[in-house]
Amino acid sequence: MALQLTVTAPDGTEMTDAIHRVEDVCVAFNKSVRFLLKSYASSDASDAFEVHTLNAPYDAANSELEQQAYTYVKSLSNFSNSTDT
Repeated sequence: MALQLTVTAPDGTEMTDAIHRVEDVCVAFNKSVRFLLKSYASSDASDAFEVHTLNAPYDAANSELEQQAYTYVKSLSNFSNSTDT
């Protein structure tokens, strides 16, 4: 799973239909879902142009940590217009 959204890279370049992936998901000590959100220029790019460490609320009743992370990302205002790929 990934999200697709046009964004502006840190260097000011517009990245049309960039791919955003949740990676390295775990439950943190504070009982949050900690993960990396990596942004790639395309689905076949191997190097991310931007990486963020995020924490999402943890739902112990849902064992799908990656799904919890994606749900959280899609709730953020700057990803509200993203599409699933």
